[in-house]
Amino acid sequence: MSLNKKQVYEIYWAALRGETIEADLFPLIMERARHEGVLPYLAFLHPDIPQRAEIRRSSMAEHLFRVRLVGAVKSALDSAKIPWVILKGLAVATKYYVEPWSRPSGDCDILVRKVDKITAISALKQIGFYSTLHHRELLISEFGEVDIHSGFLNAERITARRTVFERTPDWDRRVKYIESDVGQLPVLDDRDEAIYLTLHLTHHHGLSGARWIIDLAKAIKKNSGIVEDILSLGKSGVLTLNVIKFLFELDLSLESFPMSRFDRIVMESAYEGLDVPGIRFILSCREIGDWKERISFMRQAIIPDKNVLNSAAYSTKKRPFYFHVERILKTGLGLCRLYWKSIGGFEN
Repeated sequence: MSLNKKQVYEIYWAALRGETIEADLFPLIMERARHEGVLPYLAFLHPDIPQRAEIRRSSMAEHLFRVRLVGAVKSALDSAKIPWVILKGLAVATKYYVEPWSRPSGDCDILVRKVDKITAISALKQIGFYSTLHHRELLISEFGEVDIHSGFLNAERITARRTVFERTPDWDRRVKYIESDVGQLPVLDDRDEAIYLTLHLTHHHGLSGARWIIDLAKAIKKNSGIVEDILSLGKSGVLTLNVIKFLFELDLSLESFPMSRFDRIVMESAYEGLDVPGIRFILSCREIGDWKERISFMRQAIIPDKNVLNSAAYSTKKRPFYFHVERILKTGLGLCRLYWKSIGGFEN
C-alpha cells in the first residue's frame, strides 16, 4: 500500500493518541518515533508493534540507569540541604505515564535557585561529577549527565532572555513530592510545571517534538486548571494549546482566534516533527514588547558570543563559522518551505 506523507503523519499522531492502526503500518512511523523519543511509548500503547519485546527490554534497562542517576543526584542535593526539583524526565514519567520506562530521557535536568547554583555544583562534584568546557551548566560522571537550571529558560547563551523571559515564579515555596523509583522525589507544583513545560516546548523546541507535546497533553488531561496558566503566557501559550488541541483532538474549549500565516507554519512544523530554529527565534521575538530588547535579542541570536558558538559547534565537530552559516541557511530554507505549505494549510 502506497501512502503519501500526509497520510503517514496522520497515522503517526493517531498511533500516539492510542488509536488502533494496522500492524503493517508501524514500520512507516517507527523511525520518526525513535527520533522523537516516543518509540517506547508506542510500544506501551500498541501490543502489535514490531519488536515490542526488544523495545521494552531496552527501555526498561535505560530507565534503571536513569533511576541510578537521579538517585545519586537526589542524595547529593538533599545532603546539601538546598531547595531543588527535577524537571521533565523521571518527574513527568512518574506523574503522567502508567509505566515510567515508556517516557525516556537523556540527561537529568534539575532546577535550583540562583543563589544555590554554586552549592549544587559543589555537591555534585563531591560524588564524582565534573564540569565540561563547552557547556557550563552540564556536569558529567559515570552516573550520566546532569543539566543544572536556575530559571525556566536558559539565559546563558542568549542573555537578552534574562530580562524578557524572567518567568520563573517562587517555585521553591511550592515544591511537591511524589513517590518514585528513588523514593520521595521533589517536583514542581502543577501550575509551575505547566508554565515550565510550555516555555520549554515553545522557546526551546519551537513547538516541535512529540515527547514534550505528549508530556503537556497528559498534564492538561490530568489537571485542566493549568490551561489558564498556559494562556497567561500570551501568544505562545495560546498557540501551544492550539497545537496540542489539534494533534491530540482535545476539547479545551478555547476561544477561536485568527490563525496568522506564522501560526499555520508552526502547526505544520509540529505536525511533521520538523526542528526549525527560526521558529523558536520568531516565537521569542513575538513575546518581546520593547523594541530595544527585541533588537538586543535578535543581535545575540543571529551573531552569538564566540564561546557560545564554539560550544554549539563542538558537538557537531564542525568549524564554528561554517556551523552557524549552515544553521542559518537550513533555517531559512525550512521556513520558506513551511510558508509555501501554509498557504494551503494541511491540504497539501
